Amino acid sequence: AGKNWQIFTSDAGIMSGLVLDVNSPVNNRTLFVTISEDLYRSQDAGRTWQKVYDCNGCWFTAVDRVNRSLVYAGGDAGFFRSTQGGAAASWRKVNFADFVGRDGNPWWWGDAQDGWQGIHDIVADPLHSGWVYATVFRHFDPDQPNQPQGGLYRSQDGGVTWQQLLPDNYRHHLRNVAVSPLDSRILFVTSSSSNCCGGDPTYSHGVLRSVDGGATWAQFNEGMAWPHARSVAIDPKNPALVWVGSPGTGFQKRIFADLPQPTPTATPGANLIRNGDFSQGVAPWHGGTDTTDLTVRNGDLC
Repeated sequence: AGKNWQIFTSDAGIMSGLVLDVNSPVNNRTLFVTISEDLYRSQDAGRTWQKVYDCNGCWFTAVDRVNRSLVYAGGDAGFFRSTQGGAAASWRKVNFADFVGRDGNPWWWGDAQDGWQGIHDIVADPLHSGWVYATVFRHFDPDQPNQPQGGLYRSQDGGVTWQQLLPDNYRHHLRNVAVSPLDSRILFVTSSSSNCCGGDPTYSHGVLRSVDGGATWAQFNEGMAWPHARSVAIDPKNPALVWVGSPGTGFQKRIFADLPQPTPTATPGANLIRNGDFSQGVAPWHGGTDTTDLTVRNGDLC
């Protein structure tokens, strides 16, 4: 659980986009990562790695949460998909102009007008097979109306066709996306013109949320020093709790009281009292670690 670490590879290349295949064997996990813009796979929990695709422009990866045969990768080179679990020779490029970016400085330097552009995040839907989301980071030039747009896109057929859910019309710099594990209509997207510090807040949306599958969006930047947000994560045990990384100010969290809460479950080995007045119980009850017997009298626990 993070107490101890072991280096599995000494590759000197730049690593990014590490993802776990959640449906792989627990004792022998499958992992994907990009190293120096190419795609690698491990089928032994990271002990050994094999290059599975010479992408030359991939920085991010994702694996379908239901159908593990669907694997995705992308970056400034565009979007790529495999229908064979990421095996070598199974990768195909999706011909979609909006996804092709621009090489140059690495993606984490993409805050200059002439900097990096391309797919900045890929996230598989936790509930639906074949659903995948991608954010495209661009420096939109209003003087070139026919240039490819950035924004948030969703595919519902394993990455073959795409729908734009949120356009990035004028240097709003979309970064990352998160999907609620309880309801796929609940989406969070982050925006920042800055990667580390500074940056013009005019071109940053901060945190955006949709509760209708991307049809409408609202900003939630209260309490943030600047509307700069990048990494975003939803707590899988409490999807109302959302974490955001803000360049220059650190990590922040917020509980959205209007979002669905998980259904309480019993602790393994413990008794769960389902009726509030104890009227359906069987005497005697036992109070925690206390050995005193408890009884029910007229609906009261005594």
